[in-house]
Amino acid sequence: MLIKRVNGKSTEYNVANKTIYYATNNGLISVTNDGKNEEIKYRNKTLHLIKIQKYKDQLYGLSTSEKMYVINSSNEVSPLKLPYFLSNENFNKFFICNQYCYLFTSHSVYEFNFISGKVQKVLSLSSDIEATDVILKNNKLFFATSKGIVIKNRKEIGNYPKPKLFINEFQVNGKQRELNKFLLLQPDENDISINFSTLSFIPNESYSVFYKINDSDWKILDAATKNLKLSALSSGNYTILLALNYNNQKIDFQQIKFEIKKPFWLSYFFIFISSLVLLLLFYIFYKYQIRKIEKQNEILLQKNELEKNLNLSTLKAIKSQMNPHFFYNALNTIQSYILANDKKQAVNYLSKFSSLTRNILEMTEKEFISINEEITTMSLYLDIEKARFDKDFEYEINTENISDLEHKIPSMLLQPYIENAVKHGLLHKNGLKKLLITFSKNGDKIRIEIDDNGIGRQKSAELNAIKNKNHNSFATNAMQNRIDLLNKNNKNKITIDFIDKMNQSQQSQGTTVVIEIPIN
Repeated sequence: MLIKRVNGKSTEYNVANKTIYYATNNGLISVTNDGKNEEIKYRNKTLHLIKIQKYKDQLYGLSTSEKMYVINSSNEVSPLKLPYFLSNENFNKFFICNQYCYLFTSHSVYEFNFISGKVQKVLSLSSDIEATDVILKNNKLFFATSKGIVIKNRKEIGNYPKPKLFINEFQVNGKQRELNKFLLLQPDENDISINFSTLSFIPNESYSVFYKINDSDWKILDAATKNLKLSALSSGNYTILLALNYNNQKIDFQQIKFEIKKPFWLSYFFIFISSLVLLLLFYIFYKYQIRKIEKQNEILLQKNELEKNLNLSTLKAIKSQMNPHFFYNALNTIQSYILANDKKQAVNYLSKFSSLTRNILEMTEKEFISINEEITTMSLYLDIEKARFDKDFEYEINTENISDLEHKIPSMLLQPYIENAVKHGLLHKNGLKKLLITFSKNGDKIRIEIDDNGIGRQKSAELNAIKNKNHNSFATNAMQNRIDLLNKNNKNKITIDFIDKMNQSQQSQGTTVVIEIPIN
């Protein structure tokens, strides 16, 4: 019988089930004596084997993925069970001799005993030695290698002395140090290098090395690696264990102990001092916060006191505006109009008086009023005062370069100075009495000039001293106090200047009061 369109790689006959097995490029195919053939799969996948051999009633095969499989007489496929250290190895060839299976890897040849399940390494390979075949004769192994025939007595393989592990050099920061029982290192001596070597009594044998740091898990180094480097270790005690990997067992343990000192900032003394400093800083910060809160409370109290004083000052201004003497004069003027049967003037005067009274009462609810509101109130007041004079009193209110008359100024701020100009400057003047009030914008300030042609401040003071020895000028006391209160805690201040106008003979020609109020 001929199986067409396949490339055969290996074949074997199993007497137990009278079946011939073919390892082909299309998979593993079984053919029974009656000529029936079928593909044998592993987990419903094609099994690509490069070689198959029989031991007793089972077949063993090496796949193209370099793994070993077992095919029993029922054509069931399973991986070959090997010790853990060989479970992840890749095999490039295998040979079955009697009860032994010889598994070839790139670096070793292992003997697997089908009966006992034990595994031992029988030959080490290097990059310049390649083993291609092996036979077992009279308990002697004959290996065909690229260097010739290597013969080994099977019985002597396990009787060789075990290999040894030696620590050759211990380096700290690249400098060699003596290996004492215990090394005490400085905080910056934290780059460790351990050079070691292995001694084998079997030619061409090489062994990997396990290492462990303190209580960590064991780790393994490559067989070609003869150096263990540990960089930037933190402070503390270290115990490093090295052990030789002999048939996946740890033998010939070597131990190194050392301590890396803590840096000074981790010492108990430094931590204690640092804690004291932190506590001190915390205490200073706490005291600072307490003083800050106290200062804020003090400012709040000052603000409340300021508002209280400001309100009292405003009330004083209102009281000055609405004093009994002013009411008496106003009512006398109204009475004179009534007695003269001048009803029209009486009604007009009474209307202005009531409007002025209403405006002043409304101002008590406001801290600031617009320029327009101030002009209206001043006009009412001056119209009422004008009625007391014999038609020789004139006043004029002008606004210059101010486009917005809604700019705010403190309420009742101008009235006392206008009152002083009328009562103390103009009232005692003979002839035409003039009062000129001008609002203008000067940079970021509102400039207000109250100009009169009265007798002047000096003459007025002399008259007041004669009339009332206890006279205390409102403008120089109550209003100055109010200005001080308004300026408190403000960067931009309200300023008031008094200009005494004099002629060439140093005779008074009146007074000009200049008030500048910040727009904001």
